[in-house]
Amino acid sequence: MPYVATSDFIARFGQRELDQLLPTAPADDGRTFTAAEADASAIVDSYLASRPGRTYSLPLVTLPPRLLEVAADLVRYELYGHAAPEEVETRRDAAIAFLEKVAKGELTVAGLTPEPVPGEVFAVSYAAKDRVFTDDALAGF
Repeated sequence: MPYVATSDFIARFGQRELDQLLPTAPADDGRTFTAAEADASAIVDSYLASRPGRTYSLPLVTLPPRLLEVAADLVRYELYGHAAPEEVETRRDAAIAFLEKVAKGELTVAGLTPEPVPGEVFAVSYAAKDRVFTDDALAGF
């Protein structure tokens, strides 16, 4: 499942930029949106997989908004290739730094929920003490 759809990319960076990055004819370098997205998703998954105590499976079914932003920046960088402008490189470096902190457990991601852990089912029980106030004890009041 792709993390960044073309509509997500367009919403963040615009149709014009996507058109400039993807030639209408097949390019010599083989750049496609699908390939760039797959590379970016693999990068995100590799960092999330190394997180200590991970309780979610990969690939994620639903990508939290912050990880969508990170993945979109990585897709953009992949599409530019070696000709990435400074702003695109800066955003990619920030995305990688964020993922490194998530992988080390230094940061959490809102919306990255753990899978339910299968376990034993326990019955709930309780013990009640004898009544302190009985009808006989309260008769004189």
